[in-house]
This record gives sequence, structure tokens and C-alpha cells, in this order.
Amino acid sequence: MTGKAGFRYALEPVRLTRKWSLDALLTDLGSLNASLSGCKSRLSRVADEMQAASSEWKKLASGRDGFDVGNLKVMNDYIRHLSDRHTVLKEEVEKLEEERNMLIDQVNRSKKELDAVEEHRDRMHSGFLQSRLRVDLKSADNHWNALHAKKEEEGND
Repeated sequence: MTGKAGFRYALEPVRLTRKWSLDALLTDLGSLNASLSGCKSRLSRVADEMQAASSEWKKLASGRDGFDVGNLKVMNDYIRHLSDRHTVLKEEVEKLEEERNMLIDQVNRSKKELDAVEEHRDRMHSGFLQSRLRVDLKSADNHWNALHAKKEEEGND
């Protein structure tokens, strides 16, 4: 980083590398969250289908519209298929949530690393500005002393 006052931060490549690493992790986290959201949506649809199929099966089993063993078997197989699908999706959601939690931990560590470098940069910049201010004040003081001495010489002549 080069400021108007000429400050150059020697660890700028390290800071940029950490920032890019954090950006990449945040991109991965966004993608993972999108996958997780899609999987949860599919899980919810399968659960709704299971509920509807179970209601239909109970209606068929009650015999109000006539008792058809073939239809009951088809509905039973369909509910079993939905149940298997629900189990697979639930396991996938749990896996994605675990991956997301691990990625969040990595993001937090990466953010702390970047924050540490940025705090160091800010301290170094502040120290640079204070040093520069001391030099400027010393120069102004010397200039004032020189002008004051010149006036005294002119006054003594």
C-alpha cells in the first residue's frame, strides 16, 4: 500500500494473499449454502409428497371408494420409495451442514489472520505518520528559528 505520504507496507503481499484466500472461502461458502438450500427444498418436497401419499393410502385403505389391493400395493411401494429418498436427502443435508460448519470455522480463522495483518498495517501506518509529523514539526521549528534569528540580525545592525 502506498499512501499520499509515501507509506509502503512491506507485508502487503501477505495481506493480499490472506484477503484472496478469505474471498475464495466466502465464495465456497456461498456455493455450499446454495447447495444446502436446494437440498433442504428437495427434502421438504419429498416430505410433502410422503404426507400426501400417506393420506391417499389411508383413504384407499379405509375402503370408502372401494378396496383395491393393487392400488394399495402401488401406493405402499411409492411411499417406501419416498421414504428411502427422504432418508438419502436427510443424510445429504446433514453432510452439507457438517461441511458448512467446517467451512465457517475456516472462514473465521482466515478472517482473524487477515484482521491481524490489517491491524499491523494500521499500526505501522500510524507510526509512519507520527514519524513524518515529527520531521515536519522539526523542519517548521528550524525554519521559524532561522527566520527569527535573521530578524534579530537585521535588528542588531
